[in-house]
Amino acid sequence: MQSTLQLLKMLDTPVVIAALVAASVSLLLGLWSPFINGRLNLLIGNQKAELDGKLAENANSWAEYELRRDAYLEVAVQIESIFADSEGAGVDAYLRTIRKLWLIAPDSVVQAANALSKSIRDGVSREVREDAYRRLFNAMRRDIRQRHIQPPSGTDLGLDAFPIESAKRQASYRPR
Repeated sequence: MQSTLQLLKMLDTPVVIAALVAASVSLLLGLWSPFINGRLNLLIGNQKAELDGKLAENANSWAEYELRRDAYLEVAVQIESIFADSEGAGVDAYLRTIRKLWLIAPDSVVQAANALSKSIRDGVSREVREDAYRRLFNAMRRDIRQRHIQPPSGTDLGLDAFPIESAKRQASYRPR
């Protein structure tokens, strides 16, 4: 019993108490560190995945922007031919370019391109055709400027928005 009392007196010294507190804290940290480490890794992993997703989305948006920009520039080059070409070869080139737009452009651009094609096919006045021309370019400009803000979306257009046309089959595409 006396040895137990001597042991308790030894434990009552400040050095022993400090050592016991340090050991207890170390034990608690040792037990909690895997949990804390796991939570931190999970948080960091989630943030990394989110940033990787945004980086991939930005890369896709840039590729989409370049694809649309090139198609819109091609429309800009081809569009003059539909006002001047009397043989219809320029109209065929324009229509091929418009079909490219059907694949990559948003609904507003497809509708504006179809409206211009219809105005030419129907032989409406030059003022009406020029208005359709301006609407197409306005739709393309709006789309190309939104490319860096939001990713591409789906479509609400039906099958009738994509007619099969050729200047060779329709004399109405000839300038009047």
